[in-house]
Amino acid sequence: MALAGGRKISDFKAISVEARIAKAGQAQTSSGDLYGTLTGVKPRSQGLRMLIDQVQP
Repeated sequence: MALAGGRKISDFKAISVEARIAKAGQAQTSSGDLYGTLTGVKPRSQGLRMLIDQVQP
């Protein structure tokens, strides 16, 4: 997803980060994709680990 005009990630106190492995190999989300989400991440955080433990219905 893109940020609204001229905004930067560093403008926010916390963000959400999501990673997805596309089962069908397409950019759009589809059933069966695997994904994981981290919420409350402070910009410039380092050493984060994400568990991809969810399946798109």
